[in-house]
Amino acid sequence: MRIRYGFGLCLMMSLVMLSCSSPNILVKGKRKELKKQIEQDPIFNAQFTGFALYDPLADSLLVAIQAHHYFTPASNTKLLTLYTSLRVMGDSMPLLHYTMSGDTMIIKGTGYPGTEYAPLPESHQLQEFLLASDKTIAYQDDFMDDAFGPGWSWADFQWYYQPERNAMPLFGNVVVAQGDSLSRQVRMSPPYFTQLLYPMPDTTHPEGMVWRDQTENIFYYNGQPFDHQGYEREIPIHLNASLTRTLLKDLSGKPVLARHQPLEDANWQTLYADIPADSIYHHMMQVSDNFLAEQLLLMAAGVVTDTLQADKAIEYMLKGDLSDLPDRPQWVDGSGLSRYNLNTPASIVQVLQYIYRLKGLDWIKSIFAVGGISGTIKNWYAGPEGTPYVWAKTGSLLNNHCLSGFVQARSGKVYVFSFMNNHFTGSANQPRRSMQRVLEWIYWNG
Repeated sequence: MRIRYGFGLCLMMSLVMLSCSSPNILVKGKRKELKKQIEQDPIFNAQFTGFALYDPLADSLLVAIQAHHYFTPASNTKLLTLYTSLRVMGDSMPLLHYTMSGDTMIIKGTGYPGTEYAPLPESHQLQEFLLASDKTIAYQDDFMDDAFGPGWSWADFQWYYQPERNAMPLFGNVVVAQGDSLSRQVRMSPPYFTQLLYPMPDTTHPEGMVWRDQTENIFYYNGQPFDHQGYEREIPIHLNASLTRTLLKDLSGKPVLARHQPLEDANWQTLYADIPADSIYHHMMQVSDNFLAEQLLLMAAGVVTDTLQADKAIEYMLKGDLSDLPDRPQWVDGSGLSRYNLNTPASIVQVLQYIYRLKGLDWIKSIFAVGGISGTIKNWYAGPEGTPYVWAKTGSLLNNHCLSGFVQARSGKVYVFSFMNNHFTGSANQPRRSMQRVLEWIYWNG
């Protein structure tokens, strides 16, 4: 196991950075004005809203509106996963564990999600590692968790945002179905799944579509013409050790045997990933990638306990680095897909403060989605004077939308904030507009 901290040095550097910030903070009268603005907003009053505004230099919670009430955080849960990953793994992510037994190399997964995952920088490290070995290869599946997280919707099994979890993800744990607008041909990637695609003529849906059977990797095409721009859909695959061995064989061109009995006193070695960890953190935070978040939490569990179970990492953090949060979160997965998750604005801003101290504002600006520019807030929170001022993480489920991150006022002062909006009906654009008004007010007055 390898855990990287270096927290003391990072904390000292961050405090120096903070001390150089503008000393201006919201005066008491302005704080009352901001609180009144939020409390009297008709959109916020039609739902459940929590808000916390924190000054990192003064180490003070400036404005708190139901800040210690619990809300469904949705993908704001990824902030806990990000901090866990930074504390446990940092910039060294284990790709694979391996050991030798006679003429056989036994491999097992770490939960690492970057192998042949298209959105990340290209790397064929696993393929090259297997090809370079002159040993027989055997795969040992040590996955100890469920494919779905607690409280996930079974009905979402074939939608791109809910891929299954496993020990050795390949290709993002999805198959990409591409339909040609002229020939009505469907291409499946990885190609292995082409043989598992079957026609199921259906005229009730006028355009071409591909879907998966609920219980196995059988895919269907309704035979209808695709849109003139073609068709592309990512569909989660149903995972098991046998399929993993098959995909590893296709990837490496070498047979991969099954290893069912763990070796006693095996000397496991670790191959570390060559894709920069920040590339993974960046993509997770920009587009709110559930697959990466879930696998990162499994990886962290493997590092601290040698067991690929998400709740092991959660327990480790809640007893350690996150033990002093203002309100103990109810935390069950890495992505926030589960409605079992509950958290408070006060605890979210504390986690953000930890990230700030550990990595600094420049790193945050390079990783988080940027208002008006990138990621899930590309179309919102643009700088009133053309300069970015919001770096944040969204969290959305039906009837819930949260936004937590950092806002930099015109004065240069940085604040940490958390908005949590639950149980509204209709579009999330209504709370977005109200939050945008509040954040712009902070920009001008902070």
